[in-house]
Amino acid sequence: MRHLLGLVLLLTASAAWADVTGKWIGIAMLGPSKIAQTMDSDALLKLQMSKAFLKSLRYEVELKGDGTFTAIVNGADIEKRKSFGTWKLKSGILTLITTSENGAKVSRRMTAKLDDSGKRWLVVIASKPGLPATKLVFARVPAPVPAKKPEAAKPTRV
Repeated sequence: MRHLLGLVLLLTASAAWADVTGKWIGIAMLGPSKIAQTMDSDALLKLQMSKAFLKSLRYEVELKGDGTFTAIVNGADIEKRKSFGTWKLKSGILTLITTSENGAKVSRRMTAKLDDSGKRWLVVIASKPGLPATKLVFARVPAPVPAKKPEAAKPTRV
C-alpha cells in the first residue's frame, strides 16, 4: 500500500512538470551576497553597473514539443542574440543545450530547476571574482485568450 501511495505521489508531482512546452520570459538578477560590504568605491560602482545591465536583459525562450528550443536575448548595450538547440526535462531539471547562436555553431549546456508548480524555472550561474552569482528566473507566458465575438444588439421595443 505504501508503494502505491508513493507511486501516486510521484506521478502527481511529475504532472506539474509534464508539459513545459510553450513560451517563457526570463529576467536576470544578481543573487544576494555579503561581497558589497567589503568593496571599495570603484568595486561598488562596478557592482551597481552590473546590476543595471542585468536588469536591462530580457530572455525569451520557446520550448517546442519536438524537444527543440529557440531563445532570444535583448538588452541595453548588447546586440540581439538568437539561439537554437535542444531541451529535455527529467525529474524537475530542465537541460538546454544550445547548438547555434546568431548563425554560429556553439555547444553550451545550461540546467534549470523547475519549481513545484511547474510555472517557473531558475538557473543559477556561478559567481565571478568580486560578484555574487547571477540568477535567471523564467516564468511561463500565459496562452492568449481567444477574443469573444461581440453579441449582436438586441432590438428594443418602443
